[in-house]
Amino acid sequence: MFKNGIPPMYGWSQGSAATQIFQPSGGEDDGTFEYTNNNSSSAPSSSQDYNTDEDDTTVAWARVARGEDSAIWYKAYFRFPNISVAQGATIQNSYLKVIISLASGTGAATIVGTDVDNVTQPVNGSDGVHSLHTTASVAWSNPTANGTNYVSSPDIATIIQEIVDRPGWSSGNAIMIQIFYQGSVTGDQNRKFLAWDANDNASQAAKLEIST
Repeated sequence: MFKNGIPPMYGWSQGSAATQIFQPSGGEDDGTFEYTNNNSSSAPSSSQDYNTDEDDTTVAWARVARGEDSAIWYKAYFRFPNISVAQGATIQNSYLKVIISLASGTGAATIVGTDVDNVTQPVNGSDGVHSLHTTASVAWSNPTANGTNYVSSPDIATIIQEIVDRPGWSSGNAIMIQIFYQGSVTGDQNRKFLAWDANDNASQAAKLEIST
């Protein structure tokens, strides 16, 4: 008989998550897709409407410059190459970390992933890759600017899990995260993140933290 009716346990220990941090490898790995419409307070109805992209020292996620004639909507993207996570691995948690150099407005944005096996660097916004969103999405409400320190998103494990669960996913592939506004937005909303180009290296570029 076991003492108290409980069998002894041998060789068991509490597991701990393994955490890795990934960053873009160059200026083409982060940037902004852009869409302009006629002074509208509503975001584009389809992600395919975004049809140009730009690379600079900052990456925008925002509706900005709503003037008399037009409103410009931006969709930020961050591509992280060489993600060393096995196909089907269980994602415990994951966070996008960015340096926000400018913030205005209090709206909530949406975070998604690009739902492909191994996303390539975008050539321009019309290539369509950015329109392939994951089913999983995460709301990010009103992050504040902190010009020199990284700010963490909410947990985006569901987004990363959906990508690494794809049958064609392999360790070493690339993941792209996108951030944009949806629906109706009151007043100008603006967030600017430091990009890889801010220093021509990864010292202030976005980070993707993944724990398995």
